[in-house]
Amino acid sequence: MNGNRFSHRSGLLVLLLVLIVPAVVCAGHKLTSVVHTDSMQVAGQTIPAQNDTTVTWLAKDMARADQGDTMSFIVRADQDKLFMIDHIRKEYVEMPLIGLHGMMEQMALEQAGGDKEAADLILKQMKSMMQMKITVTPANETKKIKEWNCHKYNIDLQIGQGGATIETWTTEDIKADWEMYSRISHAAMAQIPGFGEAMEEMKKIKGAIVSQVVVLEMMGQRMTSHNNLISVEEGTPPVGHFDLPKDYKAIKGGGSFGG
Repeated sequence: MNGNRFSHRSGLLVLLLVLIVPAVVCAGHKLTSVVHTDSMQVAGQTIPAQNDTTVTWLAKDMARADQGDTMSFIVRADQDKLFMIDHIRKEYVEMPLIGLHGMMEQMALEQAGGDKEAADLILKQMKSMMQMKITVTPANETKKIKEWNCHKYNIDLQIGQGGATIETWTTEDIKADWEMYSRISHAAMAQIPGFGEAMEEMKKIKGAIVSQVVVLEMMGQRMTSHNNLISVEEGTPPVGHFDLPKDYKAIKGGGSFGG
């Protein structure tokens, strides 16, 4: 996969997913969703519009999301680990679920060439850029999406020098273990300034997210994406589905992952 795609398209969408999705379904479910991302300008180049299909499997204390056949994200709460996998390069990044702060420290130290004092300054800048605030406003609107009865929420996300407006439709028709999935999906971001307050605000949202329109503005760039849940199925994940692929290389830090 090329670096721009991971950094500006998939990377930002994954960040939004971790920050704003409170839960989906309980163990033993397969979710299929389609994300359409409009074309965008990056460093003077036009990245064309794109459609990505994501398949997510959930099991007890485990989750895996596959974006096509190029990238996967595995959460292993039983091991307190998160894996980001690049299938094109056969590489992966590993980090503790509660260790985003530690990963940021490592990246800062690498950028500073091992200078601890300089790394502390870089880390402070990184944290200030990730300061977040979320405002959830329930809308008095309902509609049916596929077979699900849905309610609308408007979400305003401010993070660092950027932000996003998110039109969100949810349903309570999908039975869910909200507490378990919320703990898994949000644990990696727990060190971001403002995280606790943001998650309290997200409790206003009831049900599973079925459809979203995300308009993201960050670092002078604008990206619009449409995320739609296509299906939810009960089933058993393939054997070994939550294990790392054999013969893949570990990459430290993650700063050049996918580049």
